Amino acid sequence: MELTVSNLWSSGLVLCGLQMERASNIPKLCATIFNHHTHAGLHIFDTMSRYILFTGAPGSKWSGVMANIYQSPDIDQSDNRPDRQYESGAVQHFGSYFDPGMEFDNDVSNWDQPFNGTGRRIIRSHTFAHQLHQLSTLGHPIVMVYRNDYECFDWWCNAGGFAITYPNYINYYGDLDNMWQQIKAQNYDIMEFIKNHTTHTAANNIELCHALAIAVPPNCKVQDYSTQDTRVYIHNV
Repeated sequence: MELTVSNLWSSGLVLCGLQMERASNIPKLCATIFNHHTHAGLHIFDTMSRYILFTGAPGSKWSGVMANIYQSPDIDQSDNRPDRQYESGAVQHFGSYFDPGMEFDNDVSNWDQPFNGTGRRIIRSHTFAHQLHQLSTLGHPIVMVYRNDYECFDWWCNAGGFAITYPNYINYYGDLDNMWQQIKAQNYDIMEFIKNHTTHTAANNIELCHALAIAVPPNCKVQDYSTQDTRVYIHNV
């Protein structure tokens, strides 16, 4: 069929109209995609942020670092009960611990067992120190507390050693010689991970709360980690 000027003109108008209609649908399409992926993204972010992973060798004062943020209204404190508490001088344990030979093994399938509340759940495990590369791929914030080997060992012994009633250190660590070796191994793996990955430091508990995007606990006093001979590193924030 031969096209006349008028046919070309009318065809052009139709084509132009179709293009304009398609163009007008682009914002709707973009909005649909944006809403879908935003909701999906928020769901993923919420799921990935459910946990805050903590690790540090015995005697690193990691429990004290945790205690400084535990009272935040954003933290699920439902794992705290009398049989999960221990206090000796400046040392205070409360809430659940996850490690081989302890109440809960640190496998991810156990992480929710001691909790029945809402908020972000702190999962503490000394032996997370050996799993940091794998754990970092899960997207959860990881807090690593470091103190030199001897200071860790000395502090842990003075805190009660194997007489600590919670958590139970006997089943996994066994004796003082093995405890010394395990402290060294855990500190080594933490430092190796920090050396090879992007991490942030927190000078005190306020900075740690901000890094973890949780509210500062009410009536909170600043705890300067440097005065406690402790270094705090955070990954995935």
